[in-house]
Amino acid sequence: DEVSEDCLYLNIWTNSLDQTSKKPVMVWVHGGADTGGWSYEPNNLGHHLATKDVVVVSINYRLNIFGFFTHPEISNETGNFGLEDEIMALQWVKDHISSYGGDPENITYFGESAGGAHVSYLIASPKSRGLFKRGIIQSGAYNLFRWFPKNKALELGERTQAVLNAPDFQSMKSLSAESLLAASNSLRHPYRPNIDGELIPKNLTQLLDEGSFNNVDLMIGNNKNEDYMYVDESVTESDINRLIESYYPEHQDKLLSLLDLEDPRLAMDHLTTNQITLCPSVFIARSLAKNGNNVYQYHFTRMREGSEKILSYHGAEIPYVFNTHDEW
Repeated sequence: DEVSEDCLYLNIWTNSLDQTSKKPVMVWVHGGADTGGWSYEPNNLGHHLATKDVVVVSINYRLNIFGFFTHPEISNETGNFGLEDEIMALQWVKDHISSYGGDPENITYFGESAGGAHVSYLIASPKSRGLFKRGIIQSGAYNLFRWFPKNKALELGERTQAVLNAPDFQSMKSLSAESLLAASNSLRHPYRPNIDGELIPKNLTQLLDEGSFNNVDLMIGNNKNEDYMYVDESVTESDINRLIESYYPEHQDKLLSLLDLEDPRLAMDHLTTNQITLCPSVFIARSLAKNGNNVYQYHFTRMREGSEKILSYHGAEIPYVFNTHDEW
């Protein structure tokens, strides 16, 4: 099939077209590590959720090299094209959702994993101010300490050009989508949102410290075993020691005392889940609460039937959100 950037479509589920009904609106942005996913994934469909008297919308955005690429020859461009797509979708929803029974002044933007991270970007972006009233970040706070400066994004653009053996940026534009994706694959899909100084003015930690974010209410949380299915079964206590020595040498004894080292895989999961998602979630929650925003935090621990080998895994909450267990 032909590959195209023509992906800016959205889906709407509503049980009323009465423009006076003013139902709450929930806009879903999918995850997928900024490289995959789509708005109509079977487990993310909004038909069940819409029966709860809300209007549900799911959106697409450009991904991978098409959504998050920049280069010295276009350094005046944001490079955050995927996020700009999301802002455009939110603006469309605000302008038109009343025709589908929704209240444009009561929009919740919610997403999981990369989608949740994008919610945090737009909470902090002046370009999305006023487009949504509430945000829900599901397992998406990992970006708090994983920032991509603009200069690094520009260097990545030059590396991509070298991989493609292209003389300049214009030559790159003439290449097929398949060639660009092959280059991305050879570089292990490194494209992601960068601190462009406009859409993302500064790193999120700094913006939160300054109180420089949009006035939205927030729900944020993570699952108990986010990393378990990604941890190698052969992991050892020595691997855990090395990780702690690399990041938290001054807290090594305390951290080791808190971990069940009899099960190294579970111990590593607890360590990295706390490091990557739980602690950043707490930081974001406290920052917004300090500013007077309404903030709610959750911790999802349920093991779905059939998931006993991967416990309460990354994404396990999604079918509970959408009531799509049969489609999962």
